[in-house]
Amino acid sequence: MCKRKIITLLLLLCFSTLLGYSQPQYILFDKSNLSGSTAKGIPFKNAYIDIKPKKRGEFADLTIYNFKFSHGYQTRYLDNKQVFQHWKKSLKELHFFPKNILITMTPLTRDKFKRVDVTDQVNRGELQFTVADSLLKSAVKEIFYGIYAPLGVLDWDQELKIKRLDFRLVLKERDRYFLIDNETLTEFYYVDYKPIYQDLLTTCGIHPATRNEQKAAYIKGAVYPTGHGKNLIGKILKDSALNIDLKENRYVRFYHFWTNSYVLSFYKYGDRWGQDRAWWVDSGIGDFVYVESIGIINGNFLDYFRKALPTYSADAKNNPQFHLYFETARINGLKARDYLQRYASSKKGFF
Repeated sequence: MCKRKIITLLLLLCFSTLLGYSQPQYILFDKSNLSGSTAKGIPFKNAYIDIKPKKRGEFADLTIYNFKFSHGYQTRYLDNKQVFQHWKKSLKELHFFPKNILITMTPLTRDKFKRVDVTDQVNRGELQFTVADSLLKSAVKEIFYGIYAPLGVLDWDQELKIKRLDFRLVLKERDRYFLIDNETLTEFYYVDYKPIYQDLLTTCGIHPATRNEQKAAYIKGAVYPTGHGKNLIGKILKDSALNIDLKENRYVRFYHFWTNSYVLSFYKYGDRWGQDRAWWVDSGIGDFVYVESIGIINGNFLDYFRKALPTYSADAKNNPQFHLYFETARINGLKARDYLQRYASSKKGFF
């Protein structure tokens, strides 16, 4: 009888592995410790952004958690070969990554969030966290593949896991720990202010200095033979930039980006690693706003809320131009404008 139970358990474990299911990794976000250095000495600066739908009740209020890591290298004048070498070397020696890295985690729900107090489990050592350096290592690896696998420089076919669902977020608020036990979208980005050609844009790169590729014009042209080719599908494109005026002749620049994953309905990359029905993961955040030194401060997640399918993208169909369904309410607990005023006055940038 005991042997039969063991065999049954092993079969269930094997079956779960084949389906791609695995125990989630738990990531700690400490609201009282938003800047510092990791155990390996890599500088970080985090931020949490509360956003709310412009039309109240249309979607749930969300929070975007930004984890930002600084590379500490002067890579502005590196050529493409040297940048590649830095990325490759960083797979083994983490601190060699040549661009600043941004990781966002956004718990999502169409109903209510499940906020569970896990303080006792943490104190007893029953719930272990993936440390910041390990999270960064995962990001470096996936970003390396996200940049170079589509170029055909690898000797194998690499699945891209730039956007994924296998992490869960635990918030530390004072001396308490709270698990947000909802589906959580994690996205890996690098940030590069060096201008590049459109063809060299990637599925994970935020390039504020590149030329605009307006979403409305692109999608309108993409349906015609004379329109844009497939070289920009799956990439992050800059729609526009907007200066927000504040007091004392200061301003903050909002960079508007959009995720070009669903322009052609048959296109997809990678697999769902056990999430075969989560087609919204391809487009992820969709349209979003990036601010230097803070990170991503707004986004849509429209394909999540409107339940995207292999042949249907709510973002491409219902949002064919850059448009935000949410507004930024608070940044690190302060009203957004108050925080931005303080940020603009400080003149201290991280990226």
